[in-house]
Amino acid sequence: MRQLKNINHTFDTPLGDVGCTIRKGSKWYDESIGNEVELRNCPKGHDGDCNSLCHHAGTGKIIGHWKGPLINLPPTLLAMEHNVQARDPEKLREMLERGYGKICNEDIVTALIYIRTEVKSN
Repeated sequence: MRQLKNINHTFDTPLGDVGCTIRKGSKWYDESIGNEVELRNCPKGHDGDCNSLCHHAGTGKIIGHWKGPLINLPPTLLAMEHNVQARDPEKLREMLERGYGKICNEDIVTALIYIRTEVKSN
């Protein structure tokens, strides 16, 4: 199962609800509909699979995706952002920059839409 990593922020989407994560680039755009992903909260960015420092927050089932310039991100997808704070465009930008470095409005982002299928607490 592929790991969907967040850097030090929460997965606020409740069990059974639809959430969305915004990622820089198009790496996640080809994720197949119906695939399960492992939701991981990591204390800092890293390459490769997660280790014991990364919290397993649950799982999600991919139900859709969107790709385009950040400036064109549909408000309906922003409203489904799995971290409630990131539903504000400026907060989303801050979180993206924490993980990817400087973000421009023209940068391509992917919105990965999923149903929360499991919740694990700390």
